Amino acid sequence: MEASISLKSIGKKITDKTVLAELSFGLQKGSCLAIVGPNNSGKSSIIKLLSGIIYKDKGQLYIEGEDISLNPENVKKITGYMSQKIDFNLTLSLFDNICLYAELFGLSNRDAIDKANNLCHRFSINAYKNKKVSAVPENITRIAMFIRSVIHDPEIILLDEPTLNFDVECKKIFWEYIVEKCQNKTIIFSTQ
Repeated sequence: MEASISLKSIGKKITDKTVLAELSFGLQKGSCLAIVGPNNSGKSSIIKLLSGIIYKDKGQLYIEGEDISLNPENVKKITGYMSQKIDFNLTLSLFDNICLYAELFGLSNRDAIDKANNLCHRFSINAYKNKKVSAVPENITRIAMFIRSVIHDPEIILLDEPTLNFDVECKKIFWEYIVEKCQNKTIIFSTQ
């Protein structure tokens, strides 16, 4: 099988602290990888490197054969990223945040609205979708962040502590969606 993600001798320092040293691994297309470790062990840094949010200090990083440092925009188009921290625009509604990102990833306004409506229904957050982010419970906002990360049907899904603060029902709906809709996707998620 073809490699979807390949890291070779990756090194990264953040504020004089080495968070990754000589990290190497490969992941085949359609695989799922869980990155498990305690807080401050570098899990989020790996996810952020793969999503192009931060850059490596050394080594080589390829996603779908593209060097992320040479073609970050090409790589970002085929990835969906869910941050550990809420990173929505707090002045917009959940729905507007989702649609904005969908359009940034190339969906037409009509397709963005249709897909966002379908996913909000699927994840049972319709009652909250038109509320400002600041007025919505954190677990609902995090579900909306997941919807945002998959709305453009990316080949690679990068999830940083995706079920953090989810109740049992939210976790069930989340994992059912992953199993049903993301079978042929390359997925990397971090967890403690």
